[in-house]
Amino acid sequence: APLSVRPLRFEAFLPSVAIYVKPGDPMSHNSKALKKEYYIDITDRIRKSFPNADVHLWSFIPSDLPQADRDKARRDFAIYKLKGMKVHLDSGSLLDPWMHMASASVLLTSHSSFAYFPAVLNPNCVVHPGQLDKAPKEWIDGEKLLRGSDGAVTATFMTCLAQRAASLAPSAELVT
Repeated sequence: APLSVRPLRFEAFLPSVAIYVKPGDPMSHNSKALKKEYYIDITDRIRKSFPNADVHLWSFIPSDLPQADRDKARRDFAIYKLKGMKVHLDSGSLLDPWMHMASASVLLTSHSSFAYFPAVLNPNCVVHPGQLDKAPKEWIDGEKLLRGSDGAVTATFMTCLAQRAASLAPSAELVT
């Protein structure tokens, strides 16, 4: 079916947030891997402006992992559920996460080529983890946002959220 007729999991008339966590990132000891706190802290900032945001997180657990490691990986995602996020692991189709990432009010990406394509298609707020050579200028550097050291990044983020609020139903009113 064409993308435009496939149903989205987002709640109608609410600000939507799509998060893509690169497989292995939350459990990795790699210094470039993003930790859970990165996704949680930025989501908390989004929820300060959009308390009723419908937040969905996608990731994959590699099928070649031993079952004990797969079980541990699933448990590692439980923190996101406790934070009120709807977690989708192993959705079985590339289209499902891509459609949501491309259409979300706010897209929070990882260091991932998988998330780059839908990020380019997303006309709304895209937050990336920095260190991206060819990020469009309107994308928001999440690392700088969290550090709070760049007022222009914070201003861009708040402006983007305000624009999303203006384009949504009255239930998405921006909290300042």
